[in-house]
Amino acid sequence: MAANQNPFEAVEVAGGDDSIDRWERCWQEGRIPWDLGQTTPLITDLVQASKLPEGKVLVPGCGSGYDVVAMATPNRKEATPSIK
Repeated sequence: MAANQNPFEAVEVAGGDDSIDRWERCWQEGRIPWDLGQTTPLITDLVQASKLPEGKVLVPGCGSGYDVVAMATPNRKEATPSIK
């Protein structure tokens, strides 16, 4: 996240008639300060230490999908719901 970006400000600046429109506009304009631009460090640590259990994992609001890709294995099923 860029140091000068505030996620609440980004949503307000994006404007729009409803919250879905605001989120879409943020993504279209690249105003996504909540997106780290990489896998969440804790996920990276868990994967590298083989401490993340296999099975099912839910990644709500997966954004750019960094965490989903990092956790993907043949023995782990990811669910990545998106509101459209």
